[in-house]
Amino acid sequence: MKLVVIVLSEESRVQALLQGFVENGIKGATIVSSQGVARALEDADDYTFLGSIKAFLDPQQYGSTVFSVIQDNQVELVSKVIKQSVGYLNQPDMGIMFTVPVDYVEGIKFD
Repeated sequence: MKLVVIVLSEESRVQALLQGFVENGIKGATIVSSQGVARALEDADDYTFLGSIKAFLDPQQYGSTVFSVIQDNQVELVSKVIKQSVGYLNQPDMGIMFTVPVDYVEGIKFD
């Protein structure tokens, strides 16, 4: 088993990803709002009047982190679903995906 972690730079992309998961039989995921270091530091510098206007005009400041425990043979499928539903993560300001081995889990039943 693997824990797949997908960090998307914009929350608006997560719906398409989850729809792709459902359509491809990838079951169960947890979504957390997240913010990267660069964006957080940028926000810290935006306490000026102009920074406030910028934040008002461009409120999209958070991304989404998706966690899902998958079978080892689903890693390539998840990568394909990401490309089809969200786009290529190697493009600027898209996000990242990585996996972590899972040795033990309770509460999940794979078919």
